[in-house]
Amino acid sequence: MKLNHLDLKINVETPRIILRGALDESVGCVLRGFVVFCIKETIRVKSLKLRLSGRMRINCTERNCANPRQHKREISVIENEWVFLELAKKCHVLIPDTYRYPFEFVIPGDAPESVKDHCYGSLLYKLKAVAERPGLLTNLVDRQPLDVIRQDNDQDNDMPIQMVNLWQDQMELVITAPRKKVYLGEHVSIDFFIKPLGPGFQVRYISWFLKEYTSFQVDDNTIEAEPKIIRFHRDDQGATIDPYWQKTEVVFIPHSADAVRCDTTSGRLKIEHKVKCTVSVVDEEGHVHDLRVSLPLVIAEVRQEEDEEDLPTYEHAIQTEQYSPTPCTVSSIPAYTAIWLAPQAPDGQNPTTCYTLNNYLNYFKILLRR
Repeated sequence: MKLNHLDLKINVETPRIILRGALDESVGCVLRGFVVFCIKETIRVKSLKLRLSGRMRINCTERNCANPRQHKREISVIENEWVFLELAKKCHVLIPDTYRYPFEFVIPGDAPESVKDHCYGSLLYKLKAVAERPGLLTNLVDRQPLDVIRQDNDQDNDMPIQMVNLWQDQMELVITAPRKKVYLGEHVSIDFFIKPLGPGFQVRYISWFLKEYTSFQVDDNTIEAEPKIIRFHRDDQGATIDPYWQKTEVVFIPHSADAVRCDTTSGRLKIEHKVKCTVSVVDEEGHVHDLRVSLPLVIAEVRQEEDEEDLPTYEHAIQTEQYSPTPCTVSSIPAYTAIWLAPQAPDGQNPTTCYTLNNYLNYFKILLRR
């Protein structure tokens, strides 16, 4: 939040937090940054705090039960608070300067992934800084949303997947996909193969649904919401199965995260996807039979090699020097935070700006050229 003579801003190394590995494998990563308070004239402040919160919201109707119930709740999954200026009887008097308050927090490896604006709920993380002012003066507030993403590194998801349905020892339906994991905006080819163990069978039609399944874990109870249909296709072009029948269907994954949500592995809010396939056949006596197979897919947001800028993992982050959450100015920044600041703002830029490590190194390259 910014006024004419005041500016309160949350600066983080990156708002994207990537957890490597499964829930029981990930060591977590470190969220680190500064609260920057720029003051151009002397002011009084009652307190200055920063809060990290992760909240899950549920708004769905339970399925697969005799008496469906509407669930509408809000649950906290993570909380932490930093107090930079404690609330006291007398207000804190701050002279014109740029104050920087460093903070860091270890995001646990089993933290649930972010889910934004889902039709049945959401799971959102955010930082909120509040500078409380006395009397009727307006408080200064700044918010920073965070996006928690998990990369499970499960090599099995990149291997071909095959599902088989053997119907009454008379017909075998095999469905194959080149890999289980697929990314937003991509497509996956699904091969259908039918081999009858008797003569006279014909295919009436083939259809498939790409469905999204959502479940919530609340008080040791699992709440399953109604599945959402993402894609549907039906092919009514019949064919004789002699000696076998084969066909390839292409399933396109939407580009937008608003149309389809990525898979999550957290028990708090779990999202899964399946391709529900049906092949309808008729035997030589005219009887209709429907063969059904479900093919699981894992929809991911981005490939791992595309994520170059992410937070340090915990085992690397613990090697850095810890900080003391007390007010600090440019001359008293803790050692590990020095890379955030340039000694002098180049080219007339605002000296209160925070710099990344790359900007800091580029600044010294300029000095060496001089």
